[in-house]
Amino acid sequence: MKNTITMLKSDLDGNFNLSSEHNLVYKKYNKAYQNLLNRKFKNQKKSPLFELYNILRNATFQKESVFIGTSINGVLKLEVLKEGIPDKKYNTLIEPKDNSIFSASYLVWFLSHSVVENFLSLKTQGSIQPSIPTEALYNLKIPEPLNIKTNRKNENTISVEKSSYRKLIGIYYEDYRRNFEASSYMTAAILAGAIAEVILYEVLIENEVNEKLLEGKTLGNLIRDIQLLKLDEDLGFFITHFVDVQKLRNQAIHAGLAIGNIEKGAEIEKHELNCLDQIIKHFGI
Repeated sequence: MKNTITMLKSDLDGNFNLSSEHNLVYKKYNKAYQNLLNRKFKNQKKSPLFELYNILRNATFQKESVFIGTSINGVLKLEVLKEGIPDKKYNTLIEPKDNSIFSASYLVWFLSHSVVENFLSLKTQGSIQPSIPTEALYNLKIPEPLNIKTNRKNENTISVEKSSYRKLIGIYYEDYRRNFEASSYMTAAILAGAIAEVILYEVLIENEVNEKLLEGKTLGNLIRDIQLLKLDEDLGFFITHFVDVQKLRNQAIHAGLAIGNIEKGAEIEKHELNCLDQIIKHFGI
């Protein structure tokens, strides 16, 4: 059964980040989006998306539709799929209405304009699993296609605006990279632990764990929380990589372990930090 979401917003100006910096960027991208509509699509009729497409969730679909996929690396994937049952990695289905000239591939083509991508990136929620709220899509103005045959695209990705979480990961990772390249593997292991801790903290926050419950928790505590909630299974990542990072971090920061390893000539080696590479592949920077 189709579960059509019929949430109606009076306009598209619902801001989800009220910082002054965000608002300045929003005004810039909004102006660019309006200019695109008024110039490139000047003579084409424009209609809100909800008049042209059905926005569905957890639905079996019968026709070619656009899926907006969830990803844990900070990127949204738009993809045209045929009929069937959507995979759980997709959280939004946009289906053309009956007898409409607006196809799924046309919508992906329009949303692939860099100006539209930038505009939508400011509307996304979440850093680990970004998603575009239904209300942000609902009244998005879509111009009528001039050439149905050429105005087509079957997939695209949208990079999400850098959040405080991703900025912090970036700061840690730059320091990690410098130490790694300088063969300072013990310091690199400490920074790898910091990166892993921030990632798991954000995973738990975005999966509705109360922030107060996470106060003072170490990487080991966060790993246990993830395992108890089975979030590693739900999100499709290997918690073992985080466990490996934790072991390296402990070797570097606990005096007894660190001194013992030095005395035994068993200091942290380059190849051991591959576990962080695997984490970055999943979650991005």
